[in-house]
Amino acid sequence: MKANSQRSGRGGKKPSRQVRSPVRIQRLDDGRFQRIDVGQWYSYWRDPYHLMLTVPWAGFIVLLTLLFGLVNGLFALAYMAGEGIANARPGHFGDAFFFSVQTLATIGYGSMYPQTLYANVLVALEALTGLVGLAIVTGLAFARFAQPTARVLFSSTAVVAPYDGVSTLMFRTANQRGNQILEAEIRLYLAFRREAPR
Repeated sequence: MKANSQRSGRGGKKPSRQVRSPVRIQRLDDGRFQRIDVGQWYSYWRDPYHLMLTVPWAGFIVLLTLLFGLVNGLFALAYMAGEGIANARPGHFGDAFFFSVQTLATIGYGSMYPQTLYANVLVALEALTGLVGLAIVTGLAFARFAQPTARVLFSSTAVVAPYDGVSTLMFRTANQRGNQILEAEIRLYLAFRREAPR
């Protein structure tokens, strides 16, 4: 009995991808076990670094854009509270926001500039935030490009058959890419439910 392997490409059937949420088991103090659904939406925000590495590129760009707008909006509100920006209309959020963008990105056109101690302190803090933020985003983008991704197909059927005289669980794998895989290592975890005899 052979395991049926799935093929993808021209003329072949594309395997349906069923995404399952990963599950983590935690042992409680009384010896019982508790199931934790790692794939729930709130669990992704517990590890923002992992989220930024695993979210698709479109989501990565959307999150960066939202964060960029949020940071500039907060600094704009802080600038409006002090009103220390030259050539900016008093109480105008747009002027404060775009001054914040120019400061965070270290553009500095010169038409608007800080003229009070309060505004200068905010500019210094925002410049530092921009430098640190640029370093973090650069590191995240490099990590996303550098991480290896494997595209491996698994057979839809697994069999138990004798192999070297021992009953062995067997299934087929195939490389979906056009390159060669050298010295591949695969770890297989088998979980099954066994009912105790009554």
